[in-house]
Amino acid sequence: MPRSLKIVGLGGSLARSSKSRAALETALAGAETAGAETQLLDIRLLDLPMYNPDDDEPTEAAAALIESCYAADGLLWCSPMYQGTISGAFKNALDWLHVLGDRDPPFLHDKVIGLISAAGGTQGLQELETLGEEVVRVAARFAADVSLHRQAECVHAAERVATVA
Repeated sequence: MPRSLKIVGLGGSLARSSKSRAALETALAGAETAGAETQLLDIRLLDLPMYNPDDDEPTEAAAALIESCYAADGLLWCSPMYQGTISGAFKNALDWLHVLGDRDPPFLHDKVIGLISAAGGTQGLQELETLGEEVVRVAARFAADVSLHRQAECVHAAERVATVA
């Protein structure tokens, strides 16, 4: 029997009540429905120190983030929109992933990443569940066949999610 795929969700906000965390949880539920094992890395609970390239020795929290993301078959990333861009806390978490540059393969090479941004207004929960399911589907295809054209697979997945909206 094939092993279960691991999908890691990273995001949320520093707010106690977070629409972006709720959106991420919905997408992770879609990944679970598709048969994946999931892990939520909640920005608020990670309590990461600011990344400093002159002192990039990871703390325990940063190491947990780094290792979970590197070991994942696929990722779901979600950030609130602040002033038209991702939150500083989310950007800081991404900065900590810079230390993966020395790994083989480096960074998050060939990882499937579903991206979510949350702003005011109604959330498309069905689309988020589909996004989680698509991350699992594409990650499984990548794991089963290294010869697949990665970009074409990701474009196809994006089209499948867009048709749900």
